[in-house]
Amino acid sequence: MSTPSPSLIIVGPQACGKSVNAQALKEHFKLDIVIEHDFPSPHLVPDFNALVLCNELPKSCNTFRSMKYSEAILELKKAGKNVIEQTH
Repeated sequence: MSTPSPSLIIVGPQACGKSVNAQALKEHFKLDIVIEHDFPSPHLVPDFNALVLCNELPKSCNTFRSMKYSEAILELKKAGKNVIEQTH
């Protein structure tokens, strides 16, 4: 049995591309589920195996592993993964 991955919160503005790239992000970070929530509270974030996409990181969630959407997309691109660019 593999070791579970700590959940990851990815933060970015609305309509930046989080949802359309959720599957690629989930696979890249080796997570099992995607949770989309504008402003998650700690009780909504599992400790392991979840990719949480949100607009802002509430202070109550600052103990979770997190990164900006732009940083996550850069990791995908460096890994040679296809990224869907949002156009506004």
